[in-house]
Amino acid sequence: MEMTTGPRGVPACDRSEEDVWERLDLPPDGHEASCPHCQEQRRRLQPLLQATRGLRGTPEQETEEDAVLERVRRSVMDGIRAEIRRGRRIRVRLTPRGPVDVSVYVLNEVIRRAADTIDGIELRRHGATETTDRDGGPAVACQVNVQLRPGERAMEAAERLRAVVTASLADELGVTPVSVDVSVEDIIDE
Repeated sequence: MEMTTGPRGVPACDRSEEDVWERLDLPPDGHEASCPHCQEQRRRLQPLLQATRGLRGTPEQETEEDAVLERVRRSVMDGIRAEIRRGRRIRVRLTPRGPVDVSVYVLNEVIRRAADTIDGIELRRHGATETTDRDGGPAVACQVNVQLRPGERAMEAAERLRAVVTASLADELGVTPVSVDVSVEDIIDE
C-alpha cells in the first residue's frame, strides 16, 4: 500500500494508519478534514471497515466472532503498518565509518515481539521515534501502550515491559533506547 508522503518520503502528517483506523467510525476531525494524507487513508480503510462490520452478527454470536474479527483486524493492520513503515528510517548512532539507520518497521517489530513475552498485558499501539541523547547524538525513544489483565499491577507490569523492550532492542539491534514510555490504556474485559 502506498502512503502519501511529503519531500524525501517523509510522511505527510504525524497520524499513522492505526490512528486513522481508530477514528474511522467517527466523522473526520478538523485535521482529517483538511489533511490529504488522512483523507486518502480514510478512503482506503473504508472497505476494510465495511468488511469487518459485515462479519459481526447478533450479540449472542459476538464473543467468538469478535475474537476472530480482532485477529483478522490485527493481521490486516500489521500488514498495512509493515507496508507503510518499512521505508522510514531512524538514525540510531553515529560511528567513525558513518551513521547507522534502522527501519521503524524493524524497531516496532522488536518492540512487539518483546511485549508479547510479558504475561498480564496486551499490546496496543507502540512505536519508536528519533530523538537525541544527552550529548546531542542520535537516539531512539519508545512509546508502548498496553491493556492490563484484571489483577495485574500497572507499575510492575510497566517495569517488566520496559526491561524486556530495552533488552530486546539492545540484544537484537544494538540499540539502547533513551526512554521506554509505557501507557496503560485499559483493563482487559475478560
